[in-house]
Amino acid sequence: MAMPCPKKAFCTLYRQTVKGLSLTRQKGWSQAELLEFFPREQSRWQAFLLTHEETSPPTEEGRWENWEQLGQALSVWEDPREHALLRLRWERLADYLEETARPHADHHTLRFYLGNISELTPLELPAGQAPRPGAPLSARAAGELLQARAAALFPDHETHVRMDAHSLARASTGSNYLRLRDGTDYSPGEVDNLTAHELWVHLGSNLQGTLQTTHPWLALWAPDVTPLQEGLALIAEMVGGNWTEERRREVQLRHEAALAALAGDDAARVRERLRDGGLGEEASLRMVLRVFRGCSLRGGMAFGKELLYGLGYACWAQLASSVSAHDMRLALSGKMSFPEWQALRSGSWDIKLASPPQALLEWTANPHWKKTG
Repeated sequence: MAMPCPKKAFCTLYRQTVKGLSLTRQKGWSQAELLEFFPREQSRWQAFLLTHEETSPPTEEGRWENWEQLGQALSVWEDPREHALLRLRWERLADYLEETARPHADHHTLRFYLGNISELTPLELPAGQAPRPGAPLSARAAGELLQARAAALFPDHETHVRMDAHSLARASTGSNYLRLRDGTDYSPGEVDNLTAHELWVHLGSNLQGTLQTTHPWLALWAPDVTPLQEGLALIAEMVGGNWTEERRREVQLRHEAALAALAGDDAARVRERLRDGGLGEEASLRMVLRVFRGCSLRGGMAFGKELLYGLGYACWAQLASSVSAHDMRLALSGKMSFPEWQALRSGSWDIKLASPPQALLEWTANPHWKKTG
């Protein structure tokens, strides 16, 4: 009887360990604080208090037992290069399990997300263009269009679009699906941006990771993949042709709002900043809830993931002059962190390279913002 593949068994146990855990859904807010800061808008934020979802087995104790078993599997890993990368993932997985057990977001959460990236890294986003005219689409209509585009981009994979009325983000991606916020309208340009951001980068790397038979761990989410993914997703928007001045302002405002929260501004003051920056009542409230997700609304802390869009982009900008088309294909070949990407690009690895849209490969040939500014 054939023995199971050790790498596949490792990946199965890893998935079981993190199954049902999501910091962006498990970090909630204090209802008393929300009533204090936004008493007249309870109907807008009430649904987002239900951030804790029932998780599937194993229990918290079982997850730590799984984590120890993963460590035992690594102790006999044959490839020393691969072992070194997975050892770092395993160590960071412990941070993730600890962080998901904390009821509130604090400086531990911030450091968990930022890792070695400084929140003071300068952020300079290229200017955007005027929005493309066109009648807005309902979430359902946008979903149908994005479903067709996903099928065309990934004909060998089964993909689908889900609706979620309780999502703070207008869109997010899972293993083989795109999630849209139900009841929301999307402009034609925004649908194009979602095609680049969510389909090209997030969904594309998810699906490409499943093809990595030699290194199947590239199909696994890991705590440090967010900066590379979100920074590259912003670049995809820029080269996709619909990087508007409105979108640039939104990304910049979210970054500045998180920094203001860290500096001590409370939720009301941060929201005032956002409205001064041009956001409307509902958009500013949603952004405040994202920035203060699980944090005290009195200021002094921000939810670290909201900084990683801009900071991830800044990391790519610093590397831009040395990124080749091969490097870009490699970055989209699965879920990886910047250090993992650097290790993979510096050696000979059996990676099934992605075939991203030509616009991303052209960016590598001329990365000095002529394609994005």
